[in-house]
Amino acid sequence: MFEIILPLFYLIIFNLLIVRYKFFHLPELGYKAALFAFNLKLIAGVAIWYIYTYYYTDRDTGDQYRYFDDAAIMFEAFKQNPVYFLELFFDLGKNKAELIPFYERFLNWDKEYNYAWVIDNRTVIRFNALVHFFSRGNFHVHTLFMNMLSFSGLLLLFKGVYDLFKTKAKLLFAAVFFMPTVLFWGSGVLKEGILIFGLGLFCFGFFKITHNEINFKYAAAIIMGILVLAMIKVYVLLCLIPAAVTYYGLKKIAFKKIWLAFAVIQLFLVLIIFNLKWINPELDIANKLWFKRNDFVNVAYEWDAKSAIPAIPFDKSAISILIHSPQAIYNTLMRPTVFEIKSVIYAMPAAENLFILALIIIMLFFFKKPNLQEQLFIMFALTFIVYLAVMIGLVTPILGALVRYKLPLLPFILMIIICCLNIEKLIQKIPFLKKIL
Repeated sequence: MFEIILPLFYLIIFNLLIVRYKFFHLPELGYKAALFAFNLKLIAGVAIWYIYTYYYTDRDTGDQYRYFDDAAIMFEAFKQNPVYFLELFFDLGKNKAELIPFYERFLNWDKEYNYAWVIDNRTVIRFNALVHFFSRGNFHVHTLFMNMLSFSGLLLLFKGVYDLFKTKAKLLFAAVFFMPTVLFWGSGVLKEGILIFGLGLFCFGFFKITHNEINFKYAAAIIMGILVLAMIKVYVLLCLIPAAVTYYGLKKIAFKKIWLAFAVIQLFLVLIIFNLKWINPELDIANKLWFKRNDFVNVAYEWDAKSAIPAIPFDKSAISILIHSPQAIYNTLMRPTVFEIKSVIYAMPAAENLFILALIIIMLFFFKKPNLQEQLFIMFALTFIVYLAVMIGLVTPILGALVRYKLPLLPFILMIIICCLNIEKLIQKIPFLKKIL
Protein backbone atom coordinates (compact mmCIF):
# COMPACT_ATOMS: atom_id res chain seq x y z
CA MET A 1 0.00 0.00 0.00
CA PHE A 2 2.86 2.35 0.88
CA GLU A 3 4.29 1.81 -2.63
CA ILE A 4 1.21 3.60 -3.97
CA ILE A 5 0.76 6.21 -1.22
CA LEU A 6 4.27 7.69 -1.46
CA PRO A 7 4.14 8.54 -5.21
CA LEU A 8 0.61 9.90 -4.76
CA PHE A 9 1.86 12.13 -1.95
CA TYR A 10 4.58 13.66 -4.15
CA LEU A 11 2.17 13.90 -7.09
CA ILE A 12 -0.18 16.04 -4.98
CA ILE A 13 2.73 18.15 -3.66
CA PHE A 14 4.09 18.89 -7.15
CA ASN A 15 0.65 19.72 -8.53
CA LEU A 16 0.01 22.08 -5.61
CA LEU A 17 3.35 23.79 -6.24
CA ILE A 18 2.39 24.36 -9.87
CA VAL A 19 -0.97 25.82 -8.88
CA ARG A 20 0.33 27.96 -6.03
CA TYR A 21 3.58 29.48 -7.31
CA LYS A 22 3.62 31.90 -10.24
CA PHE A 23 7.00 30.64 -11.38
CA PHE A 24 5.22 27.53 -12.72
CA HIS A 25 2.47 29.49 -14.47
CA LEU A 26 2.80 29.87 -18.23
CA PRO A 27 2.54 33.45 -19.55
CA GLU A 28 -0.93 34.02 -21.05
CA LEU A 29 -1.85 30.32 -20.64
CA GLY A 30 -1.82 30.22 -16.82
CA TYR A 31 -1.44 27.35 -14.39
CA LYS A 32 -3.98 25.01 -16.01
CA ALA A 33 -1.85 24.62 -19.12
CA ALA A 34 1.18 23.99 -16.90
CA LEU A 35 -0.71 21.34 -14.92
CA PHE A 36 -1.78 19.64 -18.13
CA ALA A 37 1.78 19.59 -19.51
CA PHE A 38 3.29 18.28 -16.27
CA ASN A 39 0.76 15.49 -15.81
CA LEU A 40 0.97 14.45 -19.45
CA LYS A 41 4.72 14.14 -18.95
CA LEU A 42 4.07 11.88 -15.98
CA ILE A 43 1.92 9.62 -18.15
CA ALA A 44 4.81 9.45 -20.64
CA GLY A 45 7.17 8.69 -17.74
CA VAL A 46 4.99 5.78 -16.65
CA ALA A 47 4.97 4.53 -20.25
CA ILE A 48 8.78 4.52 -20.31
CA TRP A 49 8.83 2.68 -16.97
CA TYR A 50 6.48 0.08 -18.44
CA ILE A 51 8.66 -0.40 -21.53
CA TYR A 52 11.86 -0.78 -19.51
CA THR A 53 10.13 -3.09 -17.04
CA TYR A 54 8.16 -5.39 -19.32
CA TYR A 55 9.70 -4.95 -22.79
CA TYR A 56 13.43 -4.29 -22.25
CA THR A 57 13.70 -6.55 -19.20
CA ASP A 58 17.50 -6.61 -18.74
CA ARG A 59 18.15 -4.21 -15.84
CA ASP A 60 21.89 -4.13 -16.58
CA THR A 61 21.34 -2.61 -20.04
CA GLY A 62 18.06 -0.70 -19.61
CA ASP A 63 19.05 2.95 -19.15
CA GLN A 64 16.50 3.76 -16.45
CA TYR A 65 17.30 0.88 -14.13
CA ARG A 66 21.07 0.72 -14.52
CA TYR A 67 21.48 4.27 -13.19
CA PHE A 68 18.82 3.72 -10.55
CA ASP A 69 20.46 0.49 -9.32
CA ASP A 70 23.91 2.10 -9.06
CA ALA A 71 22.35 4.95 -7.08
CA ALA A 72 20.76 2.40 -4.72
CA ILE A 73 24.23 0.97 -4.06
CA MET A 74 25.50 4.47 -3.28
CA PHE A 75 22.59 5.04 -0.91
CA GLU A 76 23.46 1.81 0.91
CA ALA A 77 26.75 3.47 1.82
CA PHE A 78 24.86 6.29 3.54
CA LYS A 79 23.14 3.76 5.79
CA GLN A 80 26.53 2.45 6.85
CA ASN A 81 28.22 5.82 7.20
CA PRO A 82 27.15 9.22 5.79
CA VAL A 83 30.79 10.04 5.13
CA TYR A 84 31.02 7.00 2.84
CA PHE A 85 28.09 8.33 0.85
CA LEU A 86 29.74 11.75 0.40
CA GLU A 87 33.03 10.16 -0.64
CA LEU A 88 31.26 8.02 -3.23
CA PHE A 89 29.08 10.92 -4.39
CA PHE A 90 32.09 13.13 -5.06
CA ASP A 91 34.29 10.20 -6.18
CA LEU A 92 36.85 10.76 -3.43
CA GLY A 93 37.22 7.23 -2.08
CA LYS A 94 38.54 4.97 -4.84
CA ASN A 95 41.59 4.03 -2.79
CA LYS A 96 39.71 3.64 0.47
CA ALA A 97 39.38 -0.01 1.52
CA GLU A 98 35.90 0.46 2.98
CA LEU A 99 34.57 1.83 -0.32
CA ILE A 100 36.16 -0.65 -2.75
CA PRO A 101 33.23 -3.12 -2.36
CA PHE A 102 30.82 -0.37 -3.44
CA TYR A 103 32.91 0.63 -6.46
CA GLU A 104 33.16 -3.01 -7.50
CA ARG A 105 29.37 -3.31 -7.54
CA PHE A 106 28.88 -0.21 -9.69
CA LEU A 107 28.14 -1.19 -13.29
CA ASN A 108 27.87 2.26 -14.85
CA TRP A 109 30.04 4.61 -12.77
CA ASP A 110 32.76 4.48 -15.43
CA LYS A 111 32.38 4.41 -19.22
CA GLU A 112 34.44 2.40 -21.65
CA TYR A 113 34.36 5.30 -24.11
CA ASN A 114 34.36 8.86 -22.78
CA TYR A 115 35.36 12.14 -24.43
CA ALA A 116 33.78 14.62 -22.03
CA TRP A 117 35.30 16.34 -19.02
CA VAL A 118 32.65 14.73 -16.84
CA ILE A 119 31.25 11.19 -17.12
CA ASP A 120 27.56 11.88 -17.69
CA ASN A 121 26.50 8.50 -16.27
CA ARG A 122 27.61 9.73 -12.86
CA THR A 123 25.37 12.78 -13.07
CA VAL A 124 22.26 10.61 -13.45
CA ILE A 125 23.46 8.23 -10.72
CA ARG A 126 24.04 11.17 -8.37
CA PHE A 127 20.59 12.57 -9.16
CA ASN A 128 19.00 9.22 -8.31
CA ALA A 129 21.11 8.90 -5.17
CA LEU A 130 19.78 12.23 -3.89
CA VAL A 131 16.19 11.30 -4.74
CA HIS A 132 16.64 8.07 -2.71
CA PHE A 133 16.45 10.25 0.43
CA PHE A 134 12.82 10.97 -0.51
CA SER A 135 11.82 7.82 -2.37
CA ARG A 136 12.71 4.92 -0.04
CA GLY A 137 13.66 3.12 -3.25
CA ASN A 138 10.28 3.65 -4.93
CA PHE A 139 11.07 4.04 -8.63
CA HIS A 140 7.90 6.04 -9.40
CA VAL A 141 9.05 8.75 -7.01
CA HIS A 142 12.22 9.07 -9.11
CA THR A 143 10.01 9.46 -12.20
CA LEU A 144 8.09 12.25 -10.44
CA PHE A 145 11.23 14.12 -9.40
CA MET A 146 12.84 13.80 -12.85
CA ASN A 147 9.66 15.04 -14.51
CA MET A 148 9.49 18.03 -12.20
CA LEU A 149 13.07 18.83 -13.19
CA SER A 150 12.54 18.42 -16.95
CA PHE A 151 9.18 20.23 -16.79
CA SER A 152 10.95 23.16 -15.13
CA GLY A 153 13.50 23.14 -17.96
CA LEU A 154 10.79 23.27 -20.63
CA LEU A 155 9.02 26.00 -18.66
CA LEU A 156 12.23 28.07 -18.58
CA LEU A 157 12.72 27.58 -22.31
CA PHE A 158 9.15 28.73 -22.93
CA LYS A 159 9.59 31.81 -20.74
CA GLY A 160 12.98 32.61 -22.25
CA VAL A 161 11.66 32.96 -25.80
CA TYR A 162 8.09 34.01 -24.96
CA ASP A 163 8.62 37.70 -25.81
CA LEU A 164 9.24 36.70 -29.43
CA PHE A 165 6.06 34.60 -29.61
CA LYS A 166 3.52 36.61 -27.59
CA THR A 167 0.91 36.48 -30.33
CA LYS A 168 1.51 32.75 -30.88
CA ALA A 169 1.64 31.49 -27.30
CA LYS A 170 -0.40 28.35 -27.96
CA LEU A 171 1.83 27.34 -30.86
CA LEU A 172 4.92 27.96 -28.73
CA PHE A 173 3.37 25.86 -25.95
CA ALA A 174 2.88 22.97 -28.37
CA ALA A 175 6.36 23.35 -29.87
CA VAL A 176 8.12 23.28 -26.50
CA PHE A 177 6.09 20.70 -24.58
CA PHE A 178 4.40 18.29 -26.99
CA MET A 179 6.77 17.01 -29.63
CA PRO A 180 6.56 13.22 -29.13
CA THR A 181 10.32 12.68 -28.75
CA VAL A 182 10.63 15.49 -26.20
CA LEU A 183 7.51 14.38 -24.35
CA PHE A 184 8.44 10.69 -24.30
CA TRP A 185 12.22 10.48 -23.84
CA GLY A 186 12.28 13.64 -21.74
CA SER A 187 9.95 12.08 -19.16
CA GLY A 188 11.89 9.02 -18.04
CA VAL A 189 14.59 8.68 -15.40
CA LEU A 190 17.20 9.26 -18.10
CA LYS A 191 19.89 11.74 -19.06
CA GLU A 192 17.46 13.62 -21.28
CA GLY A 193 15.50 15.03 -18.33
CA ILE A 194 18.59 16.66 -16.85
CA LEU A 195 19.66 17.81 -20.33
CA ILE A 196 16.31 19.58 -20.81
CA PHE A 197 16.72 21.33 -17.46
CA GLY A 198 20.20 22.60 -18.39
CA LEU A 199 19.03 23.70 -21.84
CA GLY A 200 16.09 25.57 -20.34
CA LEU A 201 18.27 27.34 -17.78
CA PHE A 202 20.78 28.45 -20.40
CA CYS A 203 18.20 29.69 -22.92
CA PHE A 204 16.12 31.44 -20.26
CA GLY A 205 19.11 33.33 -18.90
CA PHE A 206 20.62 34.07 -22.31
CA PHE A 207 17.52 35.46 -24.03
CA LYS A 208 16.45 37.43 -20.97
CA ILE A 209 19.87 38.97 -20.47
CA THR A 210 20.21 39.92 -24.16
CA HIS A 211 16.76 41.53 -24.22
CA ASN A 212 17.03 43.29 -20.87
CA GLU A 213 19.64 44.79 -18.62
CA ILE A 214 22.19 42.52 -17.02
CA ASN A 215 20.47 40.87 -14.10
CA PHE A 216 21.95 38.59 -11.44
CA LYS A 217 19.04 36.15 -11.77
CA TYR A 218 19.56 35.75 -15.50
CA ALA A 219 23.35 35.52 -15.18
CA ALA A 220 22.93 32.84 -12.51
CA ALA A 221 20.59 30.90 -14.82
CA ILE A 222 23.22 30.94 -17.61
CA ILE A 223 25.97 29.78 -15.26
CA MET A 224 23.80 27.03 -13.80
CA GLY A 225 22.76 25.97 -17.30
CA ILE A 226 26.39 25.75 -18.39
CA LEU A 227 27.28 23.65 -15.34
CA VAL A 228 24.35 21.26 -15.83
CA LEU A 229 25.03 20.83 -19.55
CA ALA A 230 28.75 20.32 -18.90
CA MET A 231 27.88 17.51 -16.48
CA ILE A 232 25.30 15.77 -18.66
CA LYS A 233 25.88 16.49 -22.40
CA VAL A 234 28.83 18.79 -22.96
CA TYR A 235 28.51 18.54 -26.75
CA VAL A 236 25.11 20.26 -26.56
CA LEU A 237 26.74 23.12 -24.67
CA LEU A 238 29.51 23.30 -27.28
CA CYS A 239 26.84 23.75 -29.98
CA LEU A 240 24.97 26.39 -27.98
CA ILE A 241 28.08 28.56 -27.66
CA PRO A 242 28.41 29.39 -31.41
CA ALA A 243 24.63 29.94 -31.52
CA ALA A 244 24.88 32.42 -28.63
CA VAL A 245 27.92 34.14 -30.19
CA THR A 246 26.02 34.47 -33.48
CA TYR A 247 22.91 35.93 -31.85
CA TYR A 248 24.75 38.35 -29.57
CA GLY A 249 27.16 39.45 -32.30
CA LEU A 250 24.40 40.18 -34.81
CA LYS A 251 22.34 41.99 -32.19
CA LYS A 252 25.26 44.27 -31.32
CA ILE A 253 26.49 44.85 -34.89
CA ALA A 254 23.06 45.93 -36.17
CA PHE A 255 24.28 45.28 -39.72
CA LYS A 256 21.73 46.05 -42.44
CA LYS A 257 22.51 42.97 -44.55
CA ILE A 258 21.91 40.67 -41.62
CA TRP A 259 22.05 37.38 -43.52
CA LEU A 260 25.38 38.32 -45.07
CA ALA A 261 26.69 39.12 -41.61
CA PHE A 262 25.34 35.76 -40.42
CA ALA A 263 27.24 33.94 -43.20
CA VAL A 264 30.48 35.79 -42.37
CA ILE A 265 30.15 34.96 -38.66
CA GLN A 266 29.59 31.29 -39.48
CA LEU A 267 32.66 31.24 -41.71
CA PHE A 268 34.78 32.69 -38.91
CA LEU A 269 33.33 30.25 -36.37
CA VAL A 270 34.06 27.24 -38.58
CA LEU A 271 37.62 28.45 -39.17
CA ILE A 272 38.14 28.92 -35.43
CA ILE A 273 36.64 25.53 -34.54
CA PHE A 274 38.88 23.59 -36.94
CA ASN A 275 42.01 25.51 -35.98
CA LEU A 276 41.71 25.13 -32.21
CA LYS A 277 44.03 22.12 -32.52
CA TRP A 278 46.95 24.48 -33.11
CA ILE A 279 46.33 26.01 -29.68
CA ASN A 280 45.84 22.68 -27.93
CA PRO A 281 45.93 19.22 -29.58
CA GLU A 282 43.16 18.15 -27.20
CA LEU A 283 40.85 20.56 -29.05
CA ASP A 284 41.21 18.77 -32.39
CA ILE A 285 37.50 18.53 -33.15
CA ALA A 286 37.84 16.48 -36.34
CA ASN A 287 40.03 13.94 -34.57
CA LYS A 288 37.61 13.59 -31.64
CA LEU A 289 34.61 13.15 -33.94
CA TRP A 290 36.46 10.46 -35.90
CA PHE A 291 37.35 8.49 -32.76
CA LYS A 292 33.85 8.93 -31.33
CA ARG A 293 32.34 7.58 -34.58
CA ASN A 294 34.64 4.52 -34.43
CA ASP A 295 33.75 3.89 -30.80
CA PHE A 296 30.06 4.06 -31.66
CA VAL A 297 30.59 1.54 -34.45
CA ASN A 298 32.30 -0.78 -31.94
CA VAL A 299 29.40 -0.37 -29.50
CA ALA A 300 26.91 -1.20 -32.26
CA TYR A 301 28.87 -4.35 -33.06
CA GLU A 302 29.40 -5.43 -29.44
CA TRP A 303 25.74 -4.94 -28.53
CA ASP A 304 24.47 -6.28 -31.85
CA ALA A 305 22.37 -3.14 -32.27
CA LYS A 306 19.27 -3.97 -34.29
CA SER A 307 18.89 -0.40 -35.53
CA ALA A 308 22.48 0.02 -36.76
CA ILE A 309 22.95 1.94 -40.02
CA PRO A 310 26.09 2.42 -42.17
CA ALA A 311 28.51 4.82 -40.52
CA ILE A 312 29.37 8.00 -42.41
CA PRO A 313 32.89 7.46 -43.84
CA PHE A 314 34.52 10.80 -43.00
CA ASP A 315 38.20 11.11 -42.10
CA LYS A 316 40.09 13.35 -39.67
CA SER A 317 40.06 16.43 -41.90
CA ALA A 318 37.86 19.51 -41.83
CA ILE A 319 37.16 19.17 -45.57
CA SER A 320 35.87 15.62 -45.13
CA ILE A 321 33.59 16.69 -42.29
CA LEU A 322 32.18 19.57 -44.35
CA ILE A 323 31.61 17.27 -47.34
CA HIS A 324 29.74 14.72 -45.23
CA SER A 325 27.78 17.29 -43.18
CA PRO A 326 24.65 17.24 -45.41
CA GLN A 327 24.37 13.46 -44.95
CA ALA A 328 24.88 13.89 -41.20
CA ILE A 329 22.12 16.52 -41.03
CA TYR A 330 19.77 14.30 -43.04
CA ASN A 331 20.44 11.30 -40.79
CA THR A 332 19.81 13.33 -37.66
CA LEU A 333 16.70 15.18 -38.75
CA MET A 334 14.98 12.76 -41.12
CA ARG A 335 15.75 9.25 -39.89
CA PRO A 336 14.22 6.87 -39.14
CA THR A 337 12.02 7.09 -42.20
CA VAL A 338 8.74 5.20 -42.54
CA PHE A 339 10.67 2.56 -44.50
CA GLU A 340 12.96 1.90 -41.52
CA ILE A 341 10.28 1.07 -38.96
CA LYS A 342 11.28 -2.27 -37.46
CA SER A 343 9.21 -2.04 -34.29
CA VAL A 344 6.58 0.14 -32.63
CA ILE A 345 9.28 2.15 -30.86
CA TYR A 346 10.44 3.55 -34.24
CA ALA A 347 6.96 4.35 -35.53
CA MET A 348 6.68 7.43 -33.33
CA PRO A 349 9.92 9.18 -34.47
CA ALA A 350 9.25 8.24 -38.12
CA ALA A 351 5.78 9.79 -37.91
CA GLU A 352 7.27 12.80 -36.13
CA ASN A 353 9.76 13.31 -38.96
CA LEU A 354 6.94 13.19 -41.50
CA PHE A 355 4.96 15.69 -39.42
CA ILE A 356 7.88 18.13 -39.35
CA LEU A 357 8.36 17.75 -43.11
CA ALA A 358 4.66 18.46 -43.64
CA LEU A 359 4.89 21.58 -41.45
CA ILE A 360 7.87 22.83 -43.45
CA ILE A 361 5.90 22.40 -46.69
CA ILE A 362 2.91 24.25 -45.17
CA MET A 363 5.25 27.03 -44.02
CA LEU A 364 6.60 27.43 -47.56
CA PHE A 365 3.07 27.78 -48.95
CA PHE A 366 2.05 30.20 -46.20
CA PHE A 367 5.34 32.00 -45.73
CA LYS A 368 5.64 35.24 -43.78
CA LYS A 369 8.85 37.23 -43.72
CA PRO A 370 9.98 37.27 -40.08
CA ASN A 371 10.73 40.60 -38.43
CA LEU A 372 14.24 41.53 -37.31
CA GLN A 373 13.96 39.98 -33.83
CA GLU A 374 12.53 36.79 -35.31
CA GLN A 375 15.34 36.67 -37.85
CA LEU A 376 17.91 36.95 -35.07
CA PHE A 377 16.25 34.09 -33.22
CA ILE A 378 16.13 32.00 -36.42
CA MET A 379 19.88 32.51 -36.81
CA PHE A 380 20.46 31.37 -33.23
CA ALA A 381 18.26 28.31 -33.77
CA LEU A 382 19.75 27.46 -37.17
CA THR A 383 23.29 27.63 -35.81
CA PHE A 384 22.42 25.36 -32.90
CA ILE A 385 20.47 22.91 -35.08
CA VAL A 386 23.10 22.62 -37.81
CA TYR A 387 26.09 22.27 -35.47
CA LEU A 388 24.39 19.69 -33.29
CA ALA A 389 22.83 17.80 -36.19
CA VAL A 390 26.23 17.53 -37.91
CA MET A 391 27.91 16.33 -34.74
CA ILE A 392 25.21 13.75 -33.95
CA GLY A 393 24.85 12.53 -37.53
CA LEU A 394 28.58 12.07 -38.08
CA VAL A 395 29.25 9.94 -35.01
CA THR A 396 26.00 8.01 -34.49
CA PRO A 397 25.38 4.91 -36.63
CA ILE A 398 22.45 3.68 -34.49
CA LEU A 399 18.91 4.89 -35.19
CA GLY A 400 17.80 4.32 -31.60
CA ALA A 401 20.49 6.70 -30.38
CA LEU A 402 19.80 9.26 -33.14
CA VAL A 403 16.18 9.52 -32.01
CA ARG A 404 17.15 10.46 -28.46
CA TYR A 405 20.19 12.61 -29.26
CA LYS A 406 18.24 14.99 -31.50
CA LEU A 407 15.73 15.75 -28.73
CA PRO A 408 17.08 19.26 -27.90
CA LEU A 409 16.81 20.32 -31.55
CA LEU A 410 13.10 19.65 -32.00
CA PRO A 411 11.57 22.65 -30.17
CA PHE A 412 13.87 25.00 -32.12
CA ILE A 413 12.88 23.50 -35.49
CA LEU A 414 9.22 24.12 -34.66
CA MET A 415 9.95 27.62 -33.38
CA ILE A 416 11.63 28.51 -36.69
CA ILE A 417 8.51 27.28 -38.52
CA ILE A 418 6.28 29.37 -36.24
CA CYS A 419 8.38 32.47 -36.94
CA CYS A 420 7.94 32.02 -40.71
CA LEU A 421 4.32 30.86 -40.79
CA ASN A 422 1.60 33.29 -41.86
CA ILE A 423 -1.12 32.27 -39.41
CA GLU A 424 -3.73 34.71 -40.75
CA LYS A 425 -3.36 33.46 -44.32
CA LEU A 426 -3.48 29.84 -43.14
CA ILE A 427 -6.70 30.46 -41.16
CA GLN A 428 -8.31 32.07 -44.21
CA LYS A 429 -7.70 28.88 -46.17
CA ILE A 430 -8.61 26.55 -43.30
CA PRO A 431 -11.15 28.41 -41.06
CA PHE A 432 -11.59 25.66 -38.43
CA LEU A 433 -7.97 26.20 -37.34
CA LYS A 434 -8.91 29.58 -35.88
CA LYS A 435 -9.95 28.21 -32.50
CA ILE A 436 -6.85 26.04 -32.25
CA LEU A 437 -4.29 28.63 -33.34
